[in-house]
Amino acid sequence: MAEINPLYPIKELTQAQYDALGVKDANTLYAIPLDGVSPSHQRPAPGSTLPCVLITQADYDALGTYDGNTLYCIGHPGPVYDETKIAVILLDENDEPTDQIAYFYTIRSAQSYLYSADSSNRYLLYIGKNAGITEISQNSLSNLSTLRRVRIPDSVFSLGLGAFQDSANLARIDDMGKVSSIENYAFNGCASLKNIDLPGTLVTVGRGVFMNSGLESIAIPDSVTSELISICEDCASLISATIGKNVSKISTNAFRNCTRLSAVTIKNGVQEMLGDPFYSCTSLTEILIPNSLTAMQTAFTDCTNLATIVVDAAWGHILPTYLYPPATTYCWGAPNATIIWTRGYPAIKIMNGSSVVKYTDNIEEASNFVHNGYSGDEYYVEISGNTITSVGGFANSQYIYGISMNANSITTIADGAFSNCINLSTVKLSDSITYIGNGAFANCSALSDINIPDAPLTIATYAFTQCTSLTNIFIPSSVVDLASSTFNGCTKITKITIYKPENSISDAPWGATNATVVWTG
Repeated sequence: MAEINPLYPIKELTQAQYDALGVKDANTLYAIPLDGVSPSHQRPAPGSTLPCVLITQADYDALGTYDGNTLYCIGHPGPVYDETKIAVILLDENDEPTDQIAYFYTIRSAQSYLYSADSSNRYLLYIGKNAGITEISQNSLSNLSTLRRVRIPDSVFSLGLGAFQDSANLARIDDMGKVSSIENYAFNGCASLKNIDLPGTLVTVGRGVFMNSGLESIAIPDSVTSELISICEDCASLISATIGKNVSKISTNAFRNCTRLSAVTIKNGVQEMLGDPFYSCTSLTEILIPNSLTAMQTAFTDCTNLATIVVDAAWGHILPTYLYPPATTYCWGAPNATIIWTRGYPAIKIMNGSSVVKYTDNIEEASNFVHNGYSGDEYYVEISGNTITSVGGFANSQYIYGISMNANSITTIADGAFSNCINLSTVKLSDSITYIGNGAFANCSALSDINIPDAPLTIATYAFTQCTSLTNIFIPSSVVDLASSTFNGCTKITKITIYKPENSISDAPWGATNATVVWTG
């Protein structure tokens, strides 16, 4: 069968169209042959009585269709061009090729023709696969208002600096062949270029390649290994972007001022994000950061609608840490975002009011942070990881208001751990705790409620002495020992309920002189 030009669309035929064509077996593969098309190359309408021929699987492969069991019809076979030359073809009002063709041997001569053509005309530049063209050099097809479509053969490996820059009516790259390198600003200012299919051979993408273009979507293939710098800066129509897994960095101003960009996919493999690549992407609401990313600086400045940054990693996986904590109003520049770390956090989280201000795995670091607060700070410490066994070192801090211990690894509250923390009002102790040390909560005058863990527990001397806001205490049956001075000076405790037989623990009411002990065991 005759060669079928790949520039023309392939359309799936309906059963009715197959019936109209007189094809008896819809499960057999057919196409309209070239020799049945009129010289004017008008597209045959569905239901045409033009003769059909059987096409083979090889023919389907040549057409670029992937499923040989699907029924297709050639919508417009069109002319077959001289593959040894560069063809400049006048397009009709539908941007389809006409019979008006001019041939050239060099890009420069084709450029001259396009530059001098009637500005109301639009042309297809078709580079023959045997024309010997290996590169579209610097600015060779720039500022051409008459250039509408381009076909690049497999022989071309590079698009040079500003190759198509400011060709404002260029709307379609029919084929990019096996291009491996696109240099700086190659498509900068191509305002009519809405979509582009980048080949899987592409390795290097230069600075500002699609800057100020009309792209609505872009997918950087996995073959690209270069850094993305200003690649789509100021692309006001860009809605979606996919970043291939082997891109080395998403870097300076990569998508700056892409104000319609709402869908970003960063494939797992990308390692760094630097230089505010998504500056002022005001339509972004959520973004997923893959586990492969290990370094990220300010990336989302003025992304005012970015509410959620989901990181597929544990806290601390991404450097530098000086930009943490990650759930404050400063989330890598995003003014209103919260970060979700899908693989967990360190053991200790410190909040100032409701805002997270510190994560750490180190009790000493946590206590130092709490001690170094400022007037008006209200710190709430939550221990939830299973790496901490003993809690202490918070004594004399006026800025700690609450402590919650949810980790089953904690067994000990150290001697004097929270003594003289005069604003500590809420305490939740883990059920795994077996020892509350001497003076652990002494002089915590704001402490109004305490849960005694249901564990084989020893409470040492003066553990809650002078906790003058405590009122009622519940002692579970598992408690082994209470020191006689545990509640010394706790003048507001009026009732201690203990779930053990009467007098099974001596020295009741353990220093709470105004308390009645109720034994329920």
